[in-house]
Amino acid sequence: MGPEKIAVIGVGPAGMAAAIQLSRYGIRPVAFEKGKTGGLLPNARLVENYPGFPDGIRGTELSALFRKQFEKASPELKTETVLQLDLDGKEFLIRTETETYRFDRVIIASGTVPKRPGCNIDTDALACTSHDISRIRDLSGKTVAIAGSGDAAFDYALSLCTKNRILILNRGEKTKCLDILFKEVAGSPNITYIENTNISGIVKTQNGIKLQCVSGGSNIEIDADIMIFATGRDPCTEFISSEISGRTSELTGSGLLFFTGDVRNGILRQTAISVGDGVAAAMRICKGPGGDAD
Repeated sequence: MGPEKIAVIGVGPAGMAAAIQLSRYGIRPVAFEKGKTGGLLPNARLVENYPGFPDGIRGTELSALFRKQFEKASPELKTETVLQLDLDGKEFLIRTETETYRFDRVIIASGTVPKRPGCNIDTDALACTSHDISRIRDLSGKTVAIAGSGDAAFDYALSLCTKNRILILNRGEKTKCLDILFKEVAGSPNITYIENTNISGIVKTQNGIKLQCVSGGSNIEIDADIMIFATGRDPCTEFISSEISGRTSELTGSGLLFFTGDVRNGILRQTAISVGDGVAAAMRICKGPGGDAD
């Protein structure tokens, strides 16, 4: 028998860490990534809880360091969208738009997808909406509305506020963000935080978009240039076949299938946790659950 063929689906922190660790054992996995490597990490204004950077580090910088080490590990990277992960006997099948690949084991590090906005968005206005700041990081002189009350919403606001006017719209009264982020937002003259404001619709205007909202029991309209939804994310698992979904416990228990990083961590979505997940998956493949570390 030849060496095992191992696939890594997703090249964020978890996927990169898994590939790097596998390379230490002389294994060259095949990594699939439909977009840019790094996952959501490049969106982070400042990562302050990753060990080794006592003053914090920008998400773009940390992602670049990860990418450099990932490329040094020399995995085979396929910039293709995984349409389906299925089983054929004892082999996993990964289907993309152009080809079907066969593997012995699979590490799923596919991250998350944004939840659907709970409002009506005109087709013409879709181009003015986003779920992160990856494509608008250099925006200047605009009014940006951000829906959400968690860390992501407040971090996005702080990332964009130096050159733009920011409106954070919280549909309730309580926030879910860290106190330190709330205090920074409160201290910024370019950020306005508005509670009890629920967006019901978004329409395109000549100069931007108009948000139709219910605020404090009244109907109001808010003009903006860009709308960012930071209202939660779900695991990215839609490509997993029904057969694998029905046998997940069996496949993970036997060490053939691994879920790592944000795809499995719920509210515990942190870069350090994702990296640990990726390393652990690679070690379990190579040494088994009770193997000695090195």
